[in-house]
Amino acid sequence: MIQRGNYEKVILYDRYFIIDYRKQENVYHIRDCHSISEIRISIGQAGKLGDFFEKIKTGAHAQLEVGKLIFTAKDNEVMIVHHDEGEIGDEITIPHSRINDYIFAFNYIRRYNEKNDLLYYYNEEGYEGYDLSEVQLLEQKNADRVEGLKALLYSYDRYIAYQAMLILVSWAIREGFEFLNRFITEKWAGKESFEPHRLYGEDNVYDVMANALYIATFNGKTEQELYPYIKRLLDLYGNSFFESDLKEFLLKKDCRPLFREIEQAMKNALQNKRHYQASQLFPVLVHYEKSIFDEYKDTFASLIHLDNRITYNIEEAGKIREK
Repeated sequence: MIQRGNYEKVILYDRYFIIDYRKQENVYHIRDCHSISEIRISIGQAGKLGDFFEKIKTGAHAQLEVGKLIFTAKDNEVMIVHHDEGEIGDEITIPHSRINDYIFAFNYIRRYNEKNDLLYYYNEEGYEGYDLSEVQLLEQKNADRVEGLKALLYSYDRYIAYQAMLILVSWAIREGFEFLNRFITEKWAGKESFEPHRLYGEDNVYDVMANALYIATFNGKTEQELYPYIKRLLDLYGNSFFESDLKEFLLKKDCRPLFREIEQAMKNALQNKRHYQASQLFPVLVHYEKSIFDEYKDTFASLIHLDNRITYNIEEAGKIREK
């Protein structure tokens, strides 16, 4: 049996094919699970082959050379021959019944590549690469890309839809915020893990959303416009994992009108024994109301033996009070 773990990045694994993307080579390996044959093509070649196979569905006889492979259509079948410096390798035959399967595979690669570019590709101010966090920070927002990201919100793959939402929220696009509300309301985070923390394993998804909301403030959104979304995250604070991005938003942006919600979120976290997470909101409360330091200092000091990291938040709150 073909094992999925033998491949670098499997983008499709079903009863017909394993399609593996090799980033270093920028090549897709298509392994036919029936014949155990394999072809290796680039994204550009996938497009040509998709068009070629569509043509031969009509019964046309044609030939296409792709790299070291020669595809020949004859009698409703496709023969693939590998040639290298004049030497001809074994012939692979694709029967007519499998033509549509291969068209699907080639189109799948095209869509995968387009999706990757939408979510991860950036090229700005001399820097180029693939990184969603960099895409969130782009200053130039291409209209076609925005429309493509909106379309990804309807992807059957929840993780893809979630990532598209992060970018759209960061870019202050209305559909992104609508999807964020839907994500929370439908409790997607309870159905699968979106941002498993590298150390603790808990899903940090809501904290990552807070970071996207923070970026949105640099793209025209005011703190006041974002209060409804921050309130929803604060409602989740006691039962969900948050690393530090929500805390940073609350400290760096004017969230004084949310003081009571922040305090309640801290109390909920304490009640659910998320002691360190609760202590992260202690400096935030002191930032908006310095007199509250004395009210909660002893509470958190008594919890240091459970998590020594609480010390840092007590010290931070103390420094804020002294400013």
